Amino acid sequence: MAAPIAMSPPKVERQVNLVIALLETRRPLTLEEIRSRTGYYAQEDARAARQMFERDKADLRALGVPIDTRPPGSFATTDGYIIDRREYEQPDLDLTDDEATALAVARRVLDPDEQRLSLVRLAARSPGARSAGTGPADTVVNVATGPVEAFAEPLTRRQVVRFDYRTADGREAQRRVDPHAIATRNGNWYLIGRDHDRDDIRAFRLDRLVGGFEVLEPPNAFEPRDDLDIAAHLAVPGEALDEVVVELHPDVAWEAEARGGEVLGPDVAADGGHGWPTFVLRDADLHRTAGWLCRLGARARIMSPKPLADEVRDRLEAVLAAHR
Repeated sequence: MAAPIAMSPPKVERQVNLVIALLETRRPLTLEEIRSRTGYYAQEDARAARQMFERDKADLRALGVPIDTRPPGSFATTDGYIIDRREYEQPDLDLTDDEATALAVARRVLDPDEQRLSLVRLAARSPGARSAGTGPADTVVNVATGPVEAFAEPLTRRQVVRFDYRTADGREAQRRVDPHAIATRNGNWYLIGRDHDRDDIRAFRLDRLVGGFEVLEPPNAFEPRDDLDIAAHLAVPGEALDEVVVELHPDVAWEAEARGGEVLGPDVAADGGHGWPTFVLRDADLHRTAGWLCRLGARARIMSPKPLADEVRDRLEAVLAAHR
């Protein structure tokens, strides 16, 4: 089993999720809706929940996050909150490889919550993977404790590694790899390198390594790739979904509407449907949509496409297996 990866501080995690929720909504959200969507500010004492929310809102505004207070509807009697994406988004920073590496290192060594808060805005907008350059000093990105850190030395010293690897369908095989980079996508860490047996660049999820790895050759056994596109090698075919059809319990139907879903009606489902409203979402992301539907659990029924249903089933089975 992979060693645990250090988690973000609760305060930072909470504020990042607040930013994401206020960015994704199409209308201002009340505090009650924010509580339902994020799972935070759920104290039984309403005053304590409001105070925590106000502190987070003040911290984010101090960082330049434009949280706007508006009525959530024409006849609303409570405040709603939203972030105007046009005011929030900023042009690409166009960092050099050295600057990007320095930022990654700084993010790791800053311990106090107050210092890490300066990176909340970047964290909320960060893609799942980014190119980390190709030189030996700048291909270790956001290194944390555990298996990621273990690969730092052979990667920077250009040493071939060997390990047993379990694929997504459960098959195991031994691999010999020239490690070129380590990166993260959707919360998973990957080793990107040339697979000797296939003579091609491949990405290997570190939590699928069986029994660790061993170093085979002395330093400088291979040359770094100048044309390595990390993001391209982490991309998964079929991540973009043209259309998702899902049946939702009425209590959570608003979440589909907030994601731009269009209601099709209560009885569009196949035989045996619940009679719940059915939504279609277009141009959805496989992994984000799967994470959302896993959270909804029994309050959601996936009608199509099959890759999304398979992804949700696999995630839920993994959770079940981890708690047996």
